[in-house]
Amino acid sequence: GNVNTCSFSPDGRFMVSSSDDKTVRLWRASTGELLRTIVPPDKEAGDFFDLDDQMRFTGYIHACCFSPDGRLILSASGNGRLHVWEAATGQLLLAKESSSRVYACAFSPDGRCMVSGSDEILSVWETATGKYLQLLRGHGNEVIGCAFSPDGRCIVSASWDTTLRIWDTASGKCLRTREGHANRAEVCAD
Repeated sequence: GNVNTCSFSPDGRFMVSSSDDKTVRLWRASTGELLRTIVPPDKEAGDFFDLDDQMRFTGYIHACCFSPDGRLILSASGNGRLHVWEAATGQLLLAKESSSRVYACAFSPDGRCMVSGSDEILSVWETATGKYLQLLRGHGNEVIGCAFSPDGRCIVSASWDTTLRIWDTASGKCLRTREGHANRAEVCAD
């Protein structure tokens, strides 16, 4: 399947990738050696069909990234799941469920929070517990990319509505909207 995202570990020694084959893969950066294939639990890897919206949700893994200390991997799936994995072992540490596809994810610079993008919203979560912290609303279409600013005070999001939005992390308020792309904005990186 398509490789959807990839990211280096903070020390540059490893890479992580996500794919339409419903896996997250950990690689040694210096050699390209595949070290681990992470597969969500069977009950969570499947597809489902939403009868209300007439949409098929797939287990494709749309996004992944390392935590700032390199100990954790965060992944976002088309079947509405956000997973936190231990990088050293591939063990699932936390699973969060959404009612819609999750296209994007990122850790805060201190690793204490994570953000996920889906439908027209961003959700901010506490990394250690998975506790929901806040919901950021304002996009007119799917949020397909998100990242924290280096100081953690802002979140930037990209959407198929062709905008970038900059959010205040503390208040959840949209500070600025940037337009100008002729087509949908898909990725933003820290």
